[in-house]
Amino acid sequence: MINTKKIGLNEFYKNYSDNPNIIQEFKISKEQFKRVIKSFSKKELDKILLDSEEVKLPILGTLRIKKIRQNLERQLYKNRLRIDWKETRKTGCKLYHLNEHRNGYFYRFHWDKNNILNKSLYSFYPERWNAKRRLCKILKTTDIDYFE
Repeated sequence: MINTKKIGLNEFYKNYSDNPNIIQEFKISKEQFKRVIKSFSKKELDKILLDSEEVKLPILGTLRIKKIRQNLERQLYKNRLRIDWKETRKTGCKLYHLNEHRNGYFYRFHWDKNNILNKSLYSFYPERWNAKRRLCKILKTTDIDYFE
């Protein structure tokens, strides 16, 4: 049976600290390890969000922001449009986010998994507070554009 447990920073540190190939005097504490990983992740995320670059992940493919044209008829039919709760409460009828500030495009993180065996076992969930909300703020306040 396949183990579908999500692997996070704690499991990475355990693997790092149990690795016999790392010289003992070069091992760092768990707090230092977390700071290094978070700092690296923030720099890579800055490349993706602020410079609209595609970041290459060794062996795993590439990560970028993808720009997608909204198909309103299809999305309304499949209930994929996001409800604008603030405006819905004000007016009393259901209103949707149409992304008019970006000419009807919506954006999301896209992971292109090149030639990975068992692709379905891998997943990417951007942090809400750091990645998703930051992307939303950038889209509303700047005119940075991303790949289609």
